[in-house]
Amino acid sequence: MNPTRRDISPRTRNKVACVIGRAAQLIRLRGWCIGALRDDSGRVCLMGAIRETSKPYATKIRFTAYDVVNQKLRRQNADIHSWNDQQTSSDRVSDLLESVAKELDPHYTLEAICIHGLPMDSRCYACFSEAY
Repeated sequence: MNPTRRDISPRTRNKVACVIGRAAQLIRLRGWCIGALRDDSGRVCLMGAIRETSKPYATKIRFTAYDVVNQKLRRQNADIHSWNDQQTSSDRVSDLLESVAKELDPHYTLEAICIHGLPMDSRCYACFSEAY
């Protein structure tokens, strides 16, 4: 059984909304691809973006994020894989993710993330090492 908004604790709901919202921003930063989680240029698909932005959290958060997005897409008779690969614009993918994040947690606000999907206020080792 897939979780609904009511089934997810407020704390988990906030984390999942954060992961999904950051996934939208990651697609806007790196670019979007189809047919792969991540391509050679670093662009990510919908699932790849969720996977990358969920790394700081437990696996349960990632799979809950997939389930929540899939629930929204099922209303359109689609799933993450098919829907992502049928799109023609990264904006549609990012917009979907942002709307899901806000539906999940109406108090959610998107904070800036680095290109590796981490909050700008944290120290991303990859960004730090690239700068020097």
